[in-house]
Amino acid sequence: MHDTAKSTEGSGSGNQPKGRQSWSVGRFASTVMFFNPLPSLGSVLQTVFDTPSRVVSSVLGKTGDLVDIACPAGTLSPIAGLSPTELRGAVLVSGAESPTGTAVVGRLLLAGLHVRALVHDLRHDAAASARRFSMLPASPGAKLQLAHIPQGPVPPAVTAGAHAVLLIDADVGSSVSEPPCTPVAVAARTLALLEAVGASVGRPAGLTLLSGNGGGAAAWGALDDVVMGGVSASEIVPVLEAGEGESDGTSTSAMVFRGTVSTSNSGGFASVRCRNFDPALDISGYDGIEMRLKGDGQRYKLSLLTAPGWLSTAYCHSFSTVPGEWQTVRVPLGGFVPVSRAKTLKDGAPLDTTSLFSVQLTLSKFEYDGALNPEFRAGEFSLPIARISAYVDTARPRAPRVVVLSARDAVGGLDAGLDSAVRASGVSWAVAHHRGPLTDAPAGGPLALAKAGSGAGADDGGAGGISRADAADLACALLGQPSAAGCTLEVGASYSSIGFPAKATF
Repeated sequence: MHDTAKSTEGSGSGNQPKGRQSWSVGRFASTVMFFNPLPSLGSVLQTVFDTPSRVVSSVLGKTGDLVDIACPAGTLSPIAGLSPTELRGAVLVSGAESPTGTAVVGRLLLAGLHVRALVHDLRHDAAASARRFSMLPASPGAKLQLAHIPQGPVPPAVTAGAHAVLLIDADVGSSVSEPPCTPVAVAARTLALLEAVGASVGRPAGLTLLSGNGGGAAAWGALDDVVMGGVSASEIVPVLEAGEGESDGTSTSAMVFRGTVSTSNSGGFASVRCRNFDPALDISGYDGIEMRLKGDGQRYKLSLLTAPGWLSTAYCHSFSTVPGEWQTVRVPLGGFVPVSRAKTLKDGAPLDTTSLFSVQLTLSKFEYDGALNPEFRAGEFSLPIARISAYVDTARPRAPRVVVLSARDAVGGLDAGLDSAVRASGVSWAVAHHRGPLTDAPAGGPLALAKAGSGAGADDGGAGGISRADAADLACALLGQPSAAGCTLEVGASYSSIGFPAKATF
């Protein structure tokens, strides 16, 4: 149960009508129940009967729980364009059991990053898995975790807080290719992993929080000043033909935030809010929140809540609307300010973009710190909304967040399975196919890179072997190269003066 429903808006004086209007205890109760639903009998029974199996699975190491690995100290070796401040979340490495995958894990640890190695044999021999990775040196600030990947759905703990994924299929028999290892099976497992990573990676298509037909990450309901004795009343409902319409004239629906806002009983606000996301959303892979709506000339507030309680701090941004016009409102994540009951918190903590619990939209006579909303008017209002979503600024160069390293023309065509999966994921990606065998030679050998099908570069260099250390360097470096996004690269040994790492443009 959450705290009793209370709004992030405060009470105040000014322009208040004399006398009080009747307060609806029924609306107050329904508001509390919407945001604090009682558990169903089915959910109670499921919890009771699932608990023993979860305990047994945990003991057997089959839940995908993370295992922290202590590593010896190493010297910091940064990767160009990639640092703990720019890539704050975990980097998942699938195929980490393979020699090349282990080299990738080691390279990321020396760069000071949080690495999560995804392994299939953790449940069989956790001690052996730990020994394999515990010898890798890590620079200060780096963190290593192992996670078991089952054949079924990917456990949420495995992908929580992930900001990048490296898919390593460079060695035949690596864990990415664990049977069944047909291209279709590989693609299905890869897509399941990328889907589980979800919002934290940041898809260019955005993350829908509310759509015009009512779809989104959670259900929405009214949260009006009735919670503090007021009489304002609102709702958010899908309305056919209230949307902007398609280019061919086809009508579309919109979610309409509408109602009557009253300043009686020291009130003066109406709002709608979604139920808490469960689990909380990590939107740190996105640049901000975008709304497509039809204005009514009033000024509204968009609020993000990063804790589950009703009295938690809200992070707010006010925006004006143009009457009768459809408009796109974009608010960068850095544009939200901490607010408690309509008062800004000068020393408030910054927005935690890794823990979004709820989103709220408010029409209020109150601005902040005692000021009144200059565009507020009491009475009826209506705000059609086509969407609310987290957005990626596609105009800003964005490095790949999923990188595939695999053998060109791999046995069974597994490279095709991986390629098709990353292209279908909707995430910024890069693919590197190496020619020839991988060797145990030290890093620093020359590499030739070329876009697939360009007829230059890697093909000219021949199919000589390249070292796993250089292949690992390349895979990690691609995470910091915006120019590599959306590229399939051919990698080969080169006997020219071209070396790696080099500042290449793809």
